[in-house]
Amino acid sequence: MEPVAPVAWEGQPTATVAGYTKTCLASFQRCLKNSAALYARELSIIEDQLAGFSVWAVNIKVFGAGCESLDYSLREAPDIQDIVVGLLEALDYHLQEC
Repeated sequence: MEPVAPVAWEGQPTATVAGYTKTCLASFQRCLKNSAALYARELSIIEDQLAGFSVWAVNIKVFGAGCESLDYSLREAPDIQDIVVGLLEALDYHLQEC
């Protein structure tokens, strides 16, 4: 399932939760590809983490359309959005270390 691009609205920050989630999903995929030579246990752990991350993104509607998206819901709470984006940046950094 392809993520739906978030709809821009006035005052939307440049760094979106949807954008960083998409980046993390791509990093997970690179990590899986690069980890193909790992032991089955380590590869299974990465797959489990990707599955959990994907469920999180769907459950909180990261890629929801328009007013249903997490970014839209957080539009008036930029401090919370910054925290979520910061956590996603940290996750992506660690995935790139994979």
